[in-house]
Amino acid sequence: MSAKKGIFDRMIELASDKDNLYYISNKQYFPLPLRISRCRGLSSQEKLVLMELLYCFGDNDEAFPSIEYLAFQLDVDDKTVSKNIKKLIEKKFISVYKSPNRVNRYYIHLLESNPYITLSELTLWFEKTIQTRGIPKQDLIPQIRKEVRRVTESAEYTSFLSRLMIVCAELLKCWNEYCKHPDALYAKSEYDKSCRQEREILNEYLAYLNEVMNDKFGTNVRTVQPLVTV
Repeated sequence: MSAKKGIFDRMIELASDKDNLYYISNKQYFPLPLRISRCRGLSSQEKLVLMELLYCFGDNDEAFPSIEYLAFQLDVDDKTVSKNIKKLIEKKFISVYKSPNRVNRYYIHLLESNPYITLSELTLWFEKTIQTRGIPKQDLIPQIRKEVRRVTESAEYTSFLSRLMIVCAELLKCWNEYCKHPDALYAKSEYDKSCRQEREILNEYLAYLNEVMNDKFGTNVRTVQPLVTV
């Protein structure tokens, strides 16, 4: 008797099954990092459109599905897809260029440095790292999560995102220059400077989270230590 399969293996089998229903068209699957599917600051519709775009890329550096195709696959109208593509561009997840034949060509940005993912992951790390005093953590978790959600929906969170967007753009610019000219000390120096600026903003955000939690829970929570500077 074979061992019972976990849900992960079962999902892969379901995605690649070619025998049970011969007329099934969707026989592929795509690994979607949780840092995208759980990203704070991305709406559910934005995540769905981004996922469908990622499916279209495969192993390529670009994809060119039509708005109509994406709308059909997601079972929404064209306007909904166009609106969410515009938001994904604004949030630096994708770039879109019109080719001479008027077809949209999509490119995925470096998601590792995307400010929305960076700040979202730091927020979740903070929520998991925070310690309580005198009160079992499980008793405070629902309230802590409620405060974390309130923060991610606040104007302050948007402000930190805006600052990170500026630094991220400079980081990418410096990194591209450094890759083209590895011996250019100026490019490396500017890249390191941008990295320090990013870390400073993230530490300011951590300090803000600590302040919010201290205001709400007082001495019942311990301060989360800042990130190590580079």
